[in-house]
Amino acid sequence: MNTYLEIFKSELTHLVRSPFKLVSQSLFVFALVYGCQNGLDLFNKQTKEISIIKKNLSLKFQRKSSFYFDFSASFLKNPLFRRPG
Repeated sequence: MNTYLEIFKSELTHLVRSPFKLVSQSLFVFALVYGCQNGLDLFNKQTKEISIIKKNLSLKFQRKSSFYFDFSASFLKNPLFRRPG
């Protein structure tokens, strides 16, 4: 554990002494936060779009199935198409 602390201290001194490392690390953190925010926004948009598509699909399925059942019921009520027996 003590060696990890020594490594952390040495890396921290290298980071503080070099302004280029400090700028690159801050740009990396900025890009990380920016990417996470955009990813979350995209995830929310896609989830909303998927739910809309699922809802439309279920409505279309209900319309098609009701049309089929209405057609078959009216077909069976017609006396010309009844099976004898």
